[in-house]
Amino acid sequence: MAPAKINVLSHPLVNAELSKLRETKTGPKAFRELPPSPPVDEVFLLDPLIATGGTACAALAMIVDWGIPVDRVKLLCVLGSREGLAHVQAEYPTLDIWVAGIDENLTSEGIISPGLGDTGDRLFSTIRA
Repeated sequence: MAPAKINVLSHPLVNAELSKLRETKTGPKAFRELPPSPPVDEVFLLDPLIATGGTACAALAMIVDWGIPVDRVKLLCVLGSREGLAHVQAEYPTLDIWVAGIDENLTSEGIISPGLGDTGDRLFSTIRA
C-alpha cells in the first residue's frame, strides 16, 4: 500500500515498519522499527485488513507513544469488519479512518468473512497449505 500512497501524495514520506506476529485472536504481538523521535507531524497508518482491530490498536498505541497525537493519524485500509472497526473507534474515537469496504462478519478465528483471503498471500503470490 505504501507505493500507492507515495504516488498520490506529493510531500516527503518517511517509511517506518510496524509488523506483527499474530498468535491468537485476542492478542497481536507487535514490534516496531521506528526512529527514536518522530521526524514527521502526521502519520498515515496503512493496514490492508482490519479484522478484530487488535493489530491496528497496537500500532496506534505505538504511534501515540512515539509522540504523534491521534488527531494527526489517518488509518487507511482496504477492507474492515464492522466489529474490528468498532473496536478501533472505541479505543481511538477521534481517529480518522478511511476504509474502502466493510464486511459484516468475523469467523470464530477472527478472520473477515467473506473477506479477500490472506493479504500477504495476495501481495507476495504465496499459497499456504
